[in-house]
Amino acid sequence: MNDKILEILINNKPSPILLVENRYSDVDEVIYGFIKSLNCSFNKEGFCNNCIDCKKINSNSYYDMHIVNKYNNLGIIKEEIVEIINSLSTTSLESKGNKFLIIYGIEQANKFVVNSLLKAIENPSKNTYYIFVARNNQQVIQTITSRCEVFKILPNIDSVIKKLNEEKIDQIYHDDLINVYFNYNEMIDNFKNGEFLNLLEMSKKINNSMNNYPLQKEILTEFKKLDYNNIINLINLISYKRENNIKEKIFSLISTCKFNINKTLIFNELLNIIF
Repeated sequence: MNDKILEILINNKPSPILLVENRYSDVDEVIYGFIKSLNCSFNKEGFCNNCIDCKKINSNSYYDMHIVNKYNNLGIIKEEIVEIINSLSTTSLESKGNKFLIIYGIEQANKFVVNSLLKAIENPSKNTYYIFVARNNQQVIQTITSRCEVFKILPNIDSVIKKLNEEKIDQIYHDDLINVYFNYNEMIDNFKNGEFLNLLEMSKKINNSMNNYPLQKEILTEFKKLDYNNIINLINLISYKRENNIKEKIFSLISTCKFNINKTLIFNELLNIIF
């Protein structure tokens, strides 16, 4: 699947604004391959992997390739994005002239980051490419998605289940884990540290709390202690088995979480949707 998407990117000259959904897959193979195909000095129909330009991409030493990884830090910082966008509008430091911004975790960008990006991607500078990576495209703000050419790397669920079995994780948890998390290591870590089981218990309480206001008040106290990522994971856990119309409303709620830090309002809206 990765090879097929990479072939499409190399041969079809896509939009300079890309959104790639990556779930349990090695997205770097696709992204770096595409960038090398634009820069390679010797292979006009792909990339050679041996020239100085390809080697710079492989070693992350290409000066005009900027990488922001939400999955490895505390968040996407507006000031960092603005600084990178400003640098992309100036003369390239590399002879090839191509410039790149790769953002992993675009679905977790807040409104300030999104607004900064929108100004840039509506009129991108010449030879400038924006590559956004999401684990779930449905959680990406629509104003970003609508401006991107979208690619989806399908997950190999059989491979994930095999790894879960190797970790001796009971099969009763497999469906929930696969539908809540979008990265294998995150899935295993959250199971082993107890966070997943805590969310599972909270989701059961929420599903059984209809018209039970004392229980809802008790759950809200626990809900307020969750960080942003675990709120999203909890909402995923509650939503994935529900009907499509409910799922759509819940996905919209996930998007509003990026703009609303009031956890009480998020919790109440979740109850309104599911009940």
